[in-house]
Amino acid sequence: MPSKGYLLLEIPEKTTQLVSGVLLGNSDNESTPVMGKVISVAANSSYEVGQTIMFRRYSVDELKVKDAEGEKKFYLLEEDSVLATIK
Repeated sequence: MPSKGYLLLEIPEKTTQLVSGVLLGNSDNESTPVMGKVISVAANSSYEVGQTIMFRRYSVDELKVKDAEGEKKFYLLEEDSVLATIK
C-alpha cells in the first residue's frame, strides 16, 4: 500500500501494429499525457483501485520488481499530479 497522497500504478506498454505486422514502440512526445491503471491506493484516497487516470510522463517514480516470472514495472504518482480520470 502506498503512503498517504500517493497512488501505485501500472502503465500498459503502448505499441502500434502496422498492416505489415511490424510493431512500433511508444514514440509520443514527452509532453503528451500518459494513462495508467491504479492498482493500489493509500487510506482515505479520492481514487479507487481499477480507475484509469491521466498524468504527465515525468511525474512518476518507477519501481522495478523482480520475481520468478521476470521483472515488472510499477509507478508511484502523487495524487495532486493526476490530470484526469478516464471512465
